[in-house]
Amino acid sequence: MLKTVGFVAVLAVAGLACSRSEKEKEKEKPPATTTATPPKVETPTGPPPLSWYRVEVIADVASSVPFFLGVDPKADRAVIDNGEEEQLEALLLSRDPVRVRVAVLGGEVTLVPDGTTGKFKGEWTAKTLIKEPFRVEASRVDAPSPQLRFPGDAPPTSSLDGGWRIEIKDFGTGRAMFKQDAAGNLSGSVLPPDVGDTRYLSGRVIGDRFSLSTFDGMHAHLLDGTIEDGGKQLRGRWIAAGFGEWTFTATRAEGPKAISLVTARMKKGKKRVTVPALTQPPYVGQPVVVEFFGTWCSACMDLMPKLIALEKQYRDQGLKVLMIALEPAGDEAEGMRRIEELRTKYGIKWDIDVRFAEDLLADIPPEIDNALGFPLTIFVRRDGTVAGVQSAYISAAAQAENSAVDARFDALAKEIVESPPPK
Repeated sequence: MLKTVGFVAVLAVAGLACSRSEKEKEKEKPPATTTATPPKVETPTGPPPLSWYRVEVIADVASSVPFFLGVDPKADRAVIDNGEEEQLEALLLSRDPVRVRVAVLGGEVTLVPDGTTGKFKGEWTAKTLIKEPFRVEASRVDAPSPQLRFPGDAPPTSSLDGGWRIEIKDFGTGRAMFKQDAAGNLSGSVLPPDVGDTRYLSGRVIGDRFSLSTFDGMHAHLLDGTIEDGGKQLRGRWIAAGFGEWTFTATRAEGPKAISLVTARMKKGKKRVTVPALTQPPYVGQPVVVEFFGTWCSACMDLMPKLIALEKQYRDQGLKVLMIALEPAGDEAEGMRRIEELRTKYGIKWDIDVRFAEDLLADIPPEIDNALGFPLTIFVRRDGTVAGVQSAYISAAAQAENSAVDARFDALAKEIVESPPPK
């Protein structure tokens, strides 16, 4: 027993001695060379960054309308940035020169390098309502920003944040809504009577001046002017390149609501509209939304998702949509191309009646008064009588007003779907 214990003890001491001896030897060895494992690099999975251009539509000798155009470096797509708007998709037709088309509305922008300064020159064509092209100039930028849209260093003297009552020459009294941050970055929309809104304006307040712009392929809008009376009044001009220029003043007051800005209504004593298709299958005896629109009309495109949603919601209850496209005469092939782009973009399956005319208001039913804006939407009950008329449409740029118009559409659609069958 004692011998066994002694043997184990000797082994233990021998092992310890061996361990110490090995450690001493390890100290004498040079340090081992190790190879560091490089950190794992994550491969980006999102789309590549866009190549951005600051583009100016030369509206006149003293004015230009700036916007941002982004070109995908790999795919045949481009986008237009209008501040708070979700980027407007466009089709990249070529890279050299850069040539972009906005589907449905049909506007095209071409940018050609000038060969000396690294900048670009070209043109914007809208083809339909604006017959002559506009000259454009452009330069490369890293990304869109209000500071690049309207450069300037002067801090804002006032905030335009909030609602305004706006008086526009030749239009009348409208409504404007702006949002402004501490740096003077400005966004919002203007609602003139009868024609919807200017959509997503983006710009800045620089000193005592304000400037906003937007571009959708068919329309290039610029609002600029001065701030007066300590921020209580605005004075300026509204330029819609190719359409006109109007002066305006605005005061800090709640302008008229969007619904009151719509003047289209049925003439006194009239209950039905002269639309022959309503007396024939598949529309006769069904609730029908009659939509007079144009592919050239950005407000009409803003309405499309709502119209499609209503048709889907009430399809099983018989709701029909009758779309009548009023297109300018002169280039029927281009007009039909836009119609097909509309079908593709929104997945429209129902029939579209296309009419080409010099006078776009000539086909409006004579029973309707003051149909001055597009789109024109008529809600028809099952018995063929009209429940309501809505001219123009307010985009989501004016969120509260857009919600009010959508609520009216919802109520009228519900009314015609629940209307009794003809006797």
